[in-house]
Amino acid sequence: MFRRLFGSMLLKRAVNLHDNWKYFKEEVERVRQEKNRVVIALIGAPGSGKSSFVRKLINKNIENLYVIDDLKDMYGRRLSVNDVNSIVKNFKGGVLILSDYRAAVYLKDLDIIIAVAVSEDKRYKNLRSRKSRKKIYRGFLYRYPPIPFRFFNKPMFIVS
Repeated sequence: MFRRLFGSMLLKRAVNLHDNWKYFKEEVERVRQEKNRVVIALIGAPGSGKSSFVRKLINKNIENLYVIDDLKDMYGRRLSVNDVNSIVKNFKGGVLILSDYRAAVYLKDLDIIIAVAVSEDKRYKNLRSRKSRKKIYRGFLYRYPPIPFRFFNKPMFIVS
């Protein structure tokens, strides 16, 4: 619960990515120069459009981009949390995007957080359109993804 409250507070200081794309690219390059890789956690409530946003990023031709979406790699293989942390630990030279509701919770290290936020009506509509999901996630617990305190100083962007 505290991670969600903390997450809701962090979202208030997040920088709008659409208005600050140049700043985002500069931040990615700064981290890449410093660490020889960039790990981005893409967080958002179920149905907020995380996977759609990942597809848009893939089309932006970001150099050496690797994506893990809903704990599946770019080849559709299912990954465990340990697999993901091993990939992050050994990842070099590119940009790794982990798109998952709880991405910031189980990552031991990340560089940038992008939060995807949409209205609750839009989110419910997206969830209803999914064939595989029967449960509609409602309420505060799903509106704000959990973010651990250890990532307080990380750059945070928001997409709506």
